[in-house]
Amino acid sequence: MLIADGSQALAADIDRHALDGDDLMNSLTLESYLTYLNDEVKPDFVLGRMSTFQDGSGVFKEDTFNPSDNIVKGLSGQEAFVMIRKNQKRVRMGVHGINSKKFIIDNNLWFDETLVYSEDAEWSVKAYLAAKSIRINNKPYYLARLNREGSCTSSLNLRKAQNVIEIYVKWVNFSKNRLNDSRFNKSLQSEAGKRYFYMIRKFDLALTST
Repeated sequence: MLIADGSQALAADIDRHALDGDDLMNSLTLESYLTYLNDEVKPDFVLGRMSTFQDGSGVFKEDTFNPSDNIVKGLSGQEAFVMIRKNQKRVRMGVHGINSKKFIIDNNLWFDETLVYSEDAEWSVKAYLAAKSIRINNKPYYLARLNREGSCTSSLNLRKAQNVIEIYVKWVNFSKNRLNDSRFNKSLQSEAGKRYFYMIRKFDLALTST
């Protein structure tokens, strides 16, 4: 996972944008975040939107996950999580966005180095829990590569399946904290359950096709 500095204007604020080793960014990505980062109330992090492309192809498909910035503006991370899931029926996890370095350090928001897969999804929930404010950048400028030969995301094995299930168990444990917004706890449990059964089904299909 690479961390990209912004333009000079962004670098002055010491914000960072993560980029997976398989993926690309549109040349306009960092510039597109300036409006949010220069706002009177600077958000702890800004969610980005992605497009996908098949390895070797130059055709980009915009992600259908596209919540509006209006539904999260002025909300905490937990409140925003609830609204996004209510609006989209799911929450896109990952690091397709830009984060304040101070926010990361103050809240000890680092990737879990014991995870071999989906470490950014595990990180996302911790970020939602900690954030006092977030925004959404709807420009689909994060370019996620699909089906690259040898890529960690291109195949499924028992270790990866176990890894992801462990993350969902963590989410359920996060949701037991009574200090959290009760609506967030319920939404997170629902998201974890949905993803858990999807992963079990996906792994079952992978086994039966071999």
